[in-house]
Amino acid sequence: MKILLLNNFKIRKKFIISYFIFIGIVFALKSLGLFSQEFSLFADKAFAILFVAVILVHYVLYIISSEGMVVDKSKPYFLSLGTSRRDIINEKFLKVLMIFIIDAFLIAYVLQNVEMKGKEFKVGFFFVLFIMAYYLINIPIYLYFGQNSGVGTTFTSLPAFLPLLGSIGKNPSRFFIEVIEGRSSLVLFSSLIIFILIIYIISRILAERKDF
Repeated sequence: MKILLLNNFKIRKKFIISYFIFIGIVFALKSLGLFSQEFSLFADKAFAILFVAVILVHYVLYIISSEGMVVDKSKPYFLSLGTSRRDIINEKFLKVLMIFIIDAFLIAYVLQNVEMKGKEFKVGFFFVLFIMAYYLINIPIYLYFGQNSGVGTTFTSLPAFLPLLGSIGKNPSRFFIEVIEGRSSLVLFSSLIIFILIIYIISRILAERKDF
């Protein structure tokens, strides 16, 4: 797994550099807004929503374009050289979780001192985290159906229909917000970890049965 990670980091060196530049820019702008009266607009709700939206779009595109490629031409070569299927999935999830944790800390920093429609920080933060965790479903989907399947695209597109459902009086996001409000942070973090573990276990099972 260590060799797989090093190989991936070398291949994606430019992406990693641009990713940390992106993080640095968002962090710097938010810090300017918090600690400088002159640039306080960067700490306003409008910019917080913009920053979170940009982070989410970047994260989703990373999951779809990069980590969705669980099945590619390199895997048979890795397996023939002694790499285990477990290592392939572990390396995949380790990379995703690194991005997930970094983005989560950045979102927490961006959302501080910001209320979303009168809701406290906890609600907005966990709502975004669960959306991010939702997109991890793409990994087992791509494993089972393949990257060119429309199933992955369908699951990826589902959150975009939430505003449409809200316009006809059926808004699932309101239900999730109420659930988040009624639970402690410990319960929410535990639920998030359990959800990610379930996706990981399913991915491991599918990888063991997959004909690469």
